Amino acid sequence: MVDTFGLTNDLALERAKRLSLATDPVAIYDLSYFFSGTPLFSWIVRGLDTPASSVEMMWAWRLVACDYGFDCSASGLELLGACGNGVGCDVGNVEEYVERIIFAGRDP
Repeated sequence: MVDTFGLTNDLALERAKRLSLATDPVAIYDLSYFFSGTPLFSWIVRGLDTPASSVEMMWAWRLVACDYGFDCSASGLELLGACGNGVGCDVGNVEEYVERIIFAGRDP
């Protein structure tokens, strides 16, 4: 059994909503973990024809964090970690990593 420290789904969603209004790039990046921890969910996103997966939502929020100033360069922690795991060592930034490696071969 997982200890949620009293955090209900409603409370977690409320905290995620508040984080989504932040302009702090680290807070926005951290919000991506909310989506990565919900692998069984699909997310309805305005403008998309089909629901977005948790993986798509996680990377979308990480790209938003990049837009707000999170270090998404080749020397940033995200890509250093990926390269340390043997992938993405030849990409210039997180956006390129997402396009070439995470969603390779998929239609945008």
